[in-house]
Amino acid sequence: MTTTTLGDLLARADDLCRELRDSPDPVPLTAWESFDATAYLLMRELVGPARTDSRALALSHAALCRVIEGYPAPLRGASTGSVGAREVAHLLGRPRSAVIAKIRKGQIPSTWDGRQYLVDVTNLPSRTDVRPADPLSPEPRPRLSCTLGVAADLMAEHRGQVIHDVDAGFESLDSATAPVLAHVLGIIQVAASHAVRVGPLSDVDRPLAVARYAAKALDALGDIGRGAPMLDTASFAPPPHPVSLNERLESGLRQWVTAARAELNRIVPSTEVIRNVMNQGMHLYAVSARLLEAAEYEGGLAGSTAAAARESLHTAMEAMGKADRLWGSVTTAMRPSHEYVTAAGELHAVLTDVTHDGLHPRGINEIAKTLDFGKALADLRYAVRDVGDMAHDVQHLPDQLLRSGLLFAPAGKLTPSVERLRERAAGRYVAVLPVEAPDLVNAARTVTRGSDLAAQALDHAVSQAFPFTIARTGDLRSASAPEL
Repeated sequence: MTTTTLGDLLARADDLCRELRDSPDPVPLTAWESFDATAYLLMRELVGPARTDSRALALSHAALCRVIEGYPAPLRGASTGSVGAREVAHLLGRPRSAVIAKIRKGQIPSTWDGRQYLVDVTNLPSRTDVRPADPLSPEPRPRLSCTLGVAADLMAEHRGQVIHDVDAGFESLDSATAPVLAHVLGIIQVAASHAVRVGPLSDVDRPLAVARYAAKALDALGDIGRGAPMLDTASFAPPPHPVSLNERLESGLRQWVTAARAELNRIVPSTEVIRNVMNQGMHLYAVSARLLEAAEYEGGLAGSTAAAARESLHTAMEAMGKADRLWGSVTTAMRPSHEYVTAAGELHAVLTDVTHDGLHPRGINEIAKTLDFGKALADLRYAVRDVGDMAHDVQHLPDQLLRSGLLFAPAGKLTPSVERLRERAAGRYVAVLPVEAPDLVNAARTVTRGSDLAAQALDHAVSQAFPFTIARTGDLRSASAPEL
């Protein structure tokens, strides 16, 4: 399985902390500074940018921002992006008023977004001597730094997924972030305390300041929950040269999801791609239902759980089928990319191979000979979540495209009007009016609800069928600090 979650990375960091705690070797200053800079970057990625959604969310987010701002003057900030005056002051170790004065005098280049000054971090002085840790080092501290660095990259790349995946049981994204932030602070405290204990006296000032900060920050966070959906945030590394059916399935799913996201992010996406996303989603649900049936047959899944999951998958398939037909009646006149067509074809082929031998359906025993059910369902589970994310993106497209006049249909199939007489006679396409496609808007929303329920049902069923190999990370990880 080549899927890595944030929870997996923090669990590895916990193991490295235990190894580090037992190490008597002194910590070189360069190794500490690399860890110091990486740990701060991970916390920044966890908390994210300032919130302006509402007063309540802004105040909730401000509490986490205050925790970050208490960090001793960071050795190095992010390498790209823009930050506000408050964070500039934190990075430079200067009062905010002094930073704003320099901005107004033009000494620090900035832009005004209507609410605050924004400064490109590339215009700020930065320590170039703080190097990333060596990933090939056998020592626990460099490996710990690299692990936290990968976690920071994962959060930066998948922040949109994190925001969408926050469970309804959490009041806000910030309440879901707090347990993970506390976990990271615990790791920082262990690493800093170790550096103080074994390091030379001339180099302990900075680790000591960071250790004190981590202890105070944990106290400031107070009593927090133990689980967090953020720990399920995943990164994927499919095999470059897939051979087995499981490898082909994983590779096909990841390549298709990547290509589909790129297509849906185009300024004007192709309706052919949207229809294919609906079709691939139905195929994914059908294969998932078949493998759940196999898991039930082998006795690894309760019949009621499997039946409930299959019902949710079937309902989502019906909604996608209706949306597919409605999207087929309109067009944006945009073609899908060659990359998407290739990825979609490969995924269709491998999904068909899972359940069919040519035109003949495979029996459960025959499927088991060539496929590891646990790994396949784990890959399908993540792909079904991705389909749900794409359904959320697609649900806004009908309204946007209709209002922009970018959704077209044959004039002969639309409401007759004087303006369309010539187009009807010539058999041309014309822009569809918003009032002419209410069913498409409603169908897109129905798909979103159905895909969410299907993903939840599949999550529950797979976690029961394979509790040890595919357990939900967020339910098992502890957000408490590692032992000192």
